[in-house]
Order: sequence, then structure tokens, then C-alpha cells
Amino acid sequence: MAFRNAGHSAFGVDLLASVEAREVDNEVPYICADATALPFRDSSMDLVGMHQVLEHVPNPESVLREVLRVLKPKGRLAVVGPNLLSIGLAIKFTAKECEKTIRNRGRLEKRNESTPQHPFGNTLPENCRYLFHDTWRTAKKLLGEQPVQFLTRTPDIRPPFHGDNDASYFCNPMDLMLWARQTETAKALRWWADGSKLSRYLWPVWGGTWVILEKR
Repeated sequence: MAFRNAGHSAFGVDLLASVEAREVDNEVPYICADATALPFRDSSMDLVGMHQVLEHVPNPESVLREVLRVLKPKGRLAVVGPNLLSIGLAIKFTAKECEKTIRNRGRLEKRNESTPQHPFGNTLPENCRYLFHDTWRTAKKLLGEQPVQFLTRTPDIRPPFHGDNDASYFCNPMDLMLWARQTETAKALRWWADGSKLSRYLWPVWGGTWVILEKR
């Protein structure tokens, strides 16, 4: 809707027809397609937006290259999603589980068959492991990982679940910036969110991914 209101001819794309999207704006043509094989001509799009999408694809780099194919020169890709390597969120989840353990007089909650698989863990040992994992991976990426590694995970689709349980990729802004730097036909224009001055400086450990890439 935002793109259409700005004067663009807009299309929605998903694997299946989206009832929720039609409730927002039922005048936007909706196309069922795989993001790795978009049914659009080369260099035909001014803008591509991905909202809560990239973390759910098993091969993010293939999707990014396909988006570059359909973008015109100077066309832009806007990616909005979670930061599943966020050190800040990892600390938050670890602290909450520590507090719960203290309230339970030191009794650790253990994993069982019904325990969900959250990207930051669901038990204190898991939280601590992911805190180390996210800190290590973030440091590697900030130091200029060569080549960029898009870390994947096994999604948990059992309901009810937290929105990130079914993520198949540890989406994060560092990957997009590294990928753009290592790709001749892309460059990063922005990697922080509006509304908070801190996010401009703490974006690697912040809780989300807000990145704008431009096709060279």
C-alpha cells in the first residue's frame, strides 16, 4: 500500500495467496511465486520490499540475487525483519531465564518433547549457548567475514509458537551489508531504524533488521 500511495504500480508476491494482505489493500495484484524465481523481467522494478520475509527463506543469497535481477539500476531493496543474531536480545532472554531460575530456587527448566525451538533458546543452558553463538558470529561479521555466511537453522512450525520459531535463517543486518560489499552490483545505503538515535550506533546488537540496498 505504501508503494502504491507513493505513485508506484505495486505487486504483492507470496507462495500462496495472502488473505491478510488483501484485507489491507485488496486492489493490489497478488502473484503466487517463489522468491528465487520471480515472474518479472530483468531490470523492471524500481523498488522491492521484504517485510518479515528473508528469515523464512532457506537460501537468502539466492533471493537477494533474484531481487537484484529484477531491479533497475539505482533501484532499491528494503529489508525489514528480526535480528536473530542480536546480542541485546540474547542478553534479554538469558536474563529472563536467570530470573525464572532464581524464582524456582535454582531449579533449571529442562527441554522436553513439547518445548519449542526458539532462535535464542528456551532454557537457560540454551540461552547461554546462543548468547555465546550470537556474540561470536556478530564479532566475525563486524570484522569482515569473507565470504559472508548466511547461517540457517531448522524451523519449528509446531503451533502455538513465537513468530521467529519458524525462521529458517538467522536474519541479521550484518549479512546484508557484507553481501552488498562483496557484490559488485549492490551497495548498502542504510542499516538502522527510524525513531531512535541509538539504533544508528547500536544497530549490530539491536533487535531488528532495517536495511536498504541499491543496485549499482
